[in-house]
Amino acid sequence: MRGFILSLLLGLFILIGCSSKNTVQIIENKKITKGDVFVLLVRTNKVNSNYVMTDGIYILPTEEWIAGDFSKQFGKFLFDNYLLQGEEQNWDCDDFSRACAFFASKIYHNSSIKQVFTAIPCGEFFYFKDTGEEHAINFFITLDKFNNTKLIFYEPQNQTIVHLSEMEIKTCTFWKL
Repeated sequence: MRGFILSLLLGLFILIGCSSKNTVQIIENKKITKGDVFVLLVRTNKVNSNYVMTDGIYILPTEEWIAGDFSKQFGKFLFDNYLLQGEEQNWDCDDFSRACAFFASKIYHNSSIKQVFTAIPCGEFFYFKDTGEEHAINFFITLDKFNNTKLIFYEPQNQTIVHLSEMEIKTCTFWKL
């Protein structure tokens, strides 16, 4: 039932919630491939888990856009669709994570900067917190101040960038981009 409601809400969002062109702040002339993502997640961060990557080329958003405009728009989407007042087990972390990844994709695909056969690197990340609790959040890929790719973890339930411990990153059980 929960999956049906989520699909229905996301379908309605497609029809009415994201019809205007949105602005996505990207890092100019910087694209990464599926292979680059693999190196970043698996080799650099030692994320040894099951994964799915569905696109071949990713356009990198800025960290400022993620923390600012994206978070405001995503928070408004959640509020407008009464998703912030949900019962804990009816609308929980995996639902927020799925909705966030969809929302980022939809904003990018509706933007004026959309490029053919590209996507924005916002994915779902399932892991164990240091407390032992299972949790699902999102991750984005962007650049650090030295122009190297980096992961940014994002808590969709309160629309903020969060920092995971090295152990939390290593306990990832599944990620999807």
